[in-house]
Amino acid sequence: MLPLILFVAICLPLTHAQDTTAAIENGLALGESLATIMESGNFRSSMSKLATSIGPYLGAIGPAVGIIMAFTNQKDPQIEFMKTMLKRIENRFDKIDEQFKQLTNQVNWNKYEIQLSKHESTIRTLSKNLGAVYKASSGSRPGQIRSFIRTYDSNWKNDPQVLMTYTTGTGLFHENLIDMFKTYTENHRGKVQKFMLGLTDLILRGVSVELAYLEFINETASYKKDRKNYWTREVKKMRNFMSKIDRGLYSSRLYLPQMGKDIDKLLINNKGRKHSDFATIAYNFLMEKFNWRDWLVVSYNDVKGGSKHWVKQCSGTIKFRNQGRNIVIASVRRSSTPILKVKKSKDAAEKIFKDMKIFDSKRFNPFLFMGADKIYKSFPSTVRDRCSPYSGAGVIMNKANPAYKAPSHRLLQKKNPFFSVHLFG
Repeated sequence: MLPLILFVAICLPLTHAQDTTAAIENGLALGESLATIMESGNFRSSMSKLATSIGPYLGAIGPAVGIIMAFTNQKDPQIEFMKTMLKRIENRFDKIDEQFKQLTNQVNWNKYEIQLSKHESTIRTLSKNLGAVYKASSGSRPGQIRSFIRTYDSNWKNDPQVLMTYTTGTGLFHENLIDMFKTYTENHRGKVQKFMLGLTDLILRGVSVELAYLEFINETASYKKDRKNYWTREVKKMRNFMSKIDRGLYSSRLYLPQMGKDIDKLLINNKGRKHSDFATIAYNFLMEKFNWRDWLVVSYNDVKGGSKHWVKQCSGTIKFRNQGRNIVIASVRRSSTPILKVKKSKDAAEKIFKDMKIFDSKRFNPFLFMGADKIYKSFPSTVRDRCSPYSGAGVIMNKANPAYKAPSHRLLQKKNPFFSVHLFG
């Protein structure tokens, strides 16, 4: 096979050979860039890069393998570049793979119809063997190739296709791996994103193994092209499927109900803790799990009556008299401008406090404080009736011992002898 590849490569017209080499180098560079972004954990950027780079990358694997195998005794800069790119891609995928294994090892897959480990193991073994081929000296490379082919022929069960079916839930499987992992993590978007990146890595490894194998056995050019085109389409379908799942996790239709369930558990598990401790625990939990938003958590005694407390929230929840406390939770998009970061919005928030009415001038005693409800209702409509710029606001009596936790640039507080007042946004 190798002399044939060498002969064909030498006899190609120079311009065609140059174009082919340039396409291979471009495809491998795109693959290395994709692997770098995936390794960083940036899911959305990874999916965007996958859409544009998967075709050129897969189209480069087979020809690159063929050229590297043909020019075994040369130190050509272009060939060295190809080998370097393939090794870099492998190294970055190795790091993604480690993160993926840490996630999958937490799940008891035996209770599901889907068995993941067998296909993982086959792909990892052959991917490692393929890496050994790239790294081998010219003298040992033919033996490495024969070993790779034997292992492939003995163990390969179209593993990337099976994993693709498991991933999207098509074919005979009504469940899919991602939905199972969503259930296990209770819709933890960050962990699900890492899981999906790990699946993408594993499937791309499997596809690379198949395309390299076809090159090693000198399969026909038309069949190799068909397989490359097939996998390009399938990976793009998978990418769209994963992006749709991520949009669902991002949506308030999912994260708000899930957040409510999570807070109920935190209330039960932290019953009896000081308000400041609970506010910190809940805040840290929310900022980690729902990390595309900034959060406010207020915890205070389970008081009753509008004269003692009056609060509002947007994109959060209110739970009164639950496990011995009242809590208020609000959130805003993390990308939104904080109310205290820009002078104009900061001045506007401080003016609300400055103009706040706290004494009941209609009562006989001019120094009698108004109730929390009346103080709150004296606020302008921008506070009372809208979610922007203030997604959280409230007046709570000091005797209720309120504790607040939020990013400092989003929370404005004022305390008078009877009440604590807050604005969040």
